[in-house]
Formats: sequence, structure tokens, C-alpha cells
Amino acid sequence: MMVQKGFLPRIENAKGRFQFVYVRDVAQAIAVSISNPAAFNQSYNLCNPQQVDYPLLADALTAAAGTHVEIRRMTWEQAQEQGIPLPFAVQEQETELYNSEKSMCELGIVYTPLNAGMKKTYHAFYQVYRDN
Repeated sequence: MMVQKGFLPRIENAKGRFQFVYVRDVAQAIAVSISNPAAFNQSYNLCNPQQVDYPLLADALTAAAGTHVEIRRMTWEQAQEQGIPLPFAVQEQETELYNSEKSMCELGIVYTPLNAGMKKTYHAFYQVYRDN
């Protein structure tokens, strides 16, 4: 939305929280798992322990752009009325958080902080979305 429509919605009343995982962190977990017999037949939650909400996500996206971004403050109901897709939980009861301690302890995964991962992702996809 920032690239194609020139603004970023900042959802002010959503109570939902979520967790991100940077794609290279997932690749690292896979590489470590397939070469570690102790990881065979195990399951791991791959998620950043940092909990994110919509205001924090808007801050991370704004920082990732590295330039002026028009922020439009709105409720999640207004976003819904305007057809703006909100891909994560908006109500607290919709929140489903996971514990990544096992993947960190047993696999040695160090999760990329939100701002660093968002910046890399934004710059990787900027050209794709700018040209469409």
C-alpha cells in the first residue's frame, strides 16, 4: 500500500498481536535441522519471540521505507469498510502466539529483529510493487 497507493494505514484500535519470522531465519532452521540428527522427528515453532501489534507494524514499515510515508490513522472497522486487507488478528481473542524457545535452544536460531527484517523485506520487494 505504501508503494502502490502512497499511504500506510495505521490501525489504532486493533487489540490483536502476532509474530513474524524472517525468511532467512526459516532457511537457517531448515539447514540446521536436516544436518542435526537430534532434530529428526522433532517439531519446532519458528516465530520471532517479539510480539507485534498494528501500531508497531506501522512504525516498522515507516522506518523500513527510509523516506516520508503518509500515515492514515483509522480504526480496523474503517479499514474494512475501505477494503484494506488486514492480514492479522484485530481482536485480542483472535490472537494466537507461539513459543520459539525450543528452536532457539535446540537449533541455536537467533531471530532477526522486526525492524531489520522489515527493512530487508521492504527493499527486496520495493521494485516488484513499484512497477505494478
